[in-house]
Amino acid sequence: MGELTSRKDKKKMGKDMAMTNREKFNICEKNFLEVREKLYEMGEDFAVARACKKPLKWYMEHTIDEAITILIQEAN
Repeated sequence: MGELTSRKDKKKMGKDMAMTNREKFNICEKNFLEVREKLYEMGEDFAVARACKKPLKWYMEHTIDEAITILIQEAN
């Protein structure tokens, strides 16, 4: 049959696979900075203002291209 593992081992395996809050924050921050940089390059100053008002969690839920499209649409 299958391999028996203790409760402690299962807990450790789950902890290794899950992202920590700090890792999630770093991903959100990286995505925000990339979106902001691309919007500045495009000359979309109003979209940049909108980008700064979004919570960081929003950048985890959307890809960078999606975020740029949504922010430009909201700015217009």
